[in-house]
Amino acid sequence: MLEIDCERGTVGEADIARLREEVVLLQGEREMREKLEKLLDLQMMQVDIQKELRAKTEALLAVEQQTTTKLRQQVQATKESLRDLQQQLQEARNSITEDSSILHEQKTEKEQARSAMEEQLQRHRAFGKKLREYLQLKTS
Repeated sequence: MLEIDCERGTVGEADIARLREEVVLLQGEREMREKLEKLLDLQMMQVDIQKELRAKTEALLAVEQQTTTKLRQQVQATKESLRDLQQQLQEARNSITEDSSILHEQKTEKEQARSAMEEQLQRHRAFGKKLREYLQLKTS
């Protein structure tokens, strides 16, 4: 501690030097405490920023999951629509094939009917020709 010469009322040089050292140490401790307080404040800010970042990351993940779910639903709906369209296309092809077969049958039937009618017409013409010849012979 500080020794004061009571008779003279002076403080010794060693005491002053020791006091100066204590002042320097105390100032160093104060500066260190201020730096630690600033560091603590920075770390608290960093924790707050990390909390915000985590909250935003979780929100972004939730949005991404919702988007992924919606996209999967759209893909599924598109696949179902594609299957329906493929089914309709196959049905249309089947219908065209059936219609083509029916048309071919009708064409064949018409050709046969036409051929039969032409034969009948030929017979009628031949009969008509013979009838005219007969009538000309009879009238002559």
